[in-house]
Amino acid sequence: MKVKFLLLVSFLFLVLATPVLVSAQGEKSRPTPGVVINAKVRTELKNSGEENRIKLSLVRKERIMSYSNKLTVRLDAMVERLKLLITRIENRIKIIEEENDNVILVDTRTLLSEAKQLLLSVEADLRLLKEKLNSIPEAQDPKVVFEEVRTSLMAIKDDLKEVHRLLIEVISDIKGLRVGDQ
Repeated sequence: MKVKFLLLVSFLFLVLATPVLVSAQGEKSRPTPGVVINAKVRTELKNSGEENRIKLSLVRKERIMSYSNKLTVRLDAMVERLKLLITRIENRIKIIEEENDNVILVDTRTLLSEAKQLLLSVEADLRLLKEKLNSIPEAQDPKVVFEEVRTSLMAIKDDLKEVHRLLIEVISDIKGLRVGDQ
């Protein structure tokens, strides 16, 4: 009984599945090698290629703008954090000078003013960077503009590192004072 049932099921599968498989293979219409494509089809293929290139360029522009927006947001946040840190350090220096008249913080103030000036320079460079980033998608030669952006970005990054280094030095000078109760 089981053998008859298995034979019947396999026979039905072969009979019913064969036309489906044959029709699925017939739907694939690929030109065979050596077949000449007429001019109309060729122009349609070229036009679709142009459309694909245009779509890709739009996607690239969108990605560039998204990347540049994220980049500028991060850099702006970094500058704001450093500004906040500078104001906190200035307030701490004022408190230390008010509590102790014997403490001389001329060197510390000099380092802090250097950090402030460098941070102002970074802000100006950041504004120029934003303008360059916005001009990349519309540029005739985006690679050249992108290289300019890359070099200015590296300069901004190095300046931010220098500001951070100066602030660390200022904080270590302040900590080295050992003012107050010990």
